[in-house]
Amino acid sequence: MLVHRWRAIEQSILAGAGTIRADNPMLNVREWSGRSPVILILSSSGILDRSSAVFRSGGNPVLFTHNAEAETGDTVKVVLDRSRSSARQVSDYLFNSGIQSVLIEGGAKVLSHFISEGCWDEARIFRGRQHFKNGTLAPVLKGKVFSHTEFSFSSLEIILNDGS
Repeated sequence: MLVHRWRAIEQSILAGAGTIRADNPMLNVREWSGRSPVILILSSSGILDRSSAVFRSGGNPVLFTHNAEAETGDTVKVVLDRSRSSARQVSDYLFNSGIQSVLIEGGAKVLSHFISEGCWDEARIFRGRQHFKNGTLAPVLKGKVFSHTEFSFSSLEIILNDGS
């Protein structure tokens, strides 16, 4: 419910194609009242299953891709320049579109890219009590711990980018 609340206060939400393919998220607001954010997808190939939930969850997603030939249907396509950082190009697009905030929900490759480029202000990290031996590792993040909250089966840590 908390993540849906966060989605309702952000103007846009970004996920990578790997997350879209693996998790089939809707990326909208369902468990909280409010407006769903503009959906942004980062996919180098631009090849995505158009029956994915993200394309049926309302609104018109924006697809950032290096593939000028990608079939996008009703999706807005933004062709990226391979010689420039994708994170910087997405940020420029959002700025020029008047979009002031983006919630990046993953995956690890997209998060790592934005982190390495310094294109982040705040990270919210949930940690469960159960340890999984397999799966994708979370990106390494350095910053200032702003808050830490314990829940019954997890914790939430908020880290601010201190610019180092």
